[in-house]
Amino acid sequence: MSRQTFLVTGSNGFIGSLLVKELLQNPDRFIVGISVGESRVPSHLSFRYWNVDITNKAQIKQVFEKHKPQVVVHCAAISQVDISEKNSNLCNEVNVNATQFLVDESSKINARFIFISSDFVFDGRQQWITNHTKPNPISVYGKSKLAAEEIVKSSIENWAIVRPVLVYGYSKSAARENIFTWVLDSLKNGKDINVVQDQIRTPTFVLDVVKLIKNIIENSANGFFNIGGSEAISVLDFAKQIGNIAREDISKIHSVKSEDINGANLRPMYSCFSNSVLKDRFGFAPNGIKEGIKKALTQIN
Repeated sequence: MSRQTFLVTGSNGFIGSLLVKELLQNPDRFIVGISVGESRVPSHLSFRYWNVDITNKAQIKQVFEKHKPQVVVHCAAISQVDISEKNSNLCNEVNVNATQFLVDESSKINARFIFISSDFVFDGRQQWITNHTKPNPISVYGKSKLAAEEIVKSSIENWAIVRPVLVYGYSKSAARENIFTWVLDSLKNGKDINVVQDQIRTPTFVLDVVKLIKNIIENSANGFFNIGGSEAISVLDFAKQIGNIAREDISKIHSVKSEDINGANLRPMYSCFSNSVLKDRFGFAPNGIKEGIKKALTQIN
């Protein structure tokens, strides 16, 4: 039996790098990672890296023709909300056009396509979001992710779309901060930080997202999969929990309202996901807040 080939976009990123590490645990898999710059994933006999601009159709085509992946997991994106607002053309080029290129090449070889989307496809006006909640993005970023979702579900037969909320944790390979690393680094360095008190989330430990993707792959599951942690909490209280569990001084964390933060109106007030589909399909419940933070601290060590 020949090895199954996986293509992971954004392999240098937060979710992508940890997904590559997880997929490599199975010796029957060959992983192709694409990202920008040098690979930050440790070298492995079953891993091949390409420095690729995903907005370059010819480069994407070259990777597909060389490796012919059976499964594509599309993690790469411009996910910074403020940058997306200032440069909507770049956001749409990366998040929408590049998704179209990847989908086009995947459909030619009947590859399975798993797309990592975002809770920002919703407007955050209702407290709990289910798979039946209608998307209504309020930001350029959210609109770009919804447009990419439409491309995926209308162009590929075997597709899955994962929408995580406020993903946190640690990856040595990831270049960008997430809320966990930002809060922890700030407190360790004695920096004051302002955190919103009125935005409510179900923060998601990154390895739960990886576990969901693994379940989707192994069960050949199609459709939408929303994922959030098992508890809802304000972003402020979540930051304080990080500080407390890490035994840092949380007096440096200052409470502010959304109206006091530039660009806060572009972020949903509520992003709380029901995980009932995950429990029904995979018997899988994401970590609670304390458990997730403790595991994230373990990742660093």
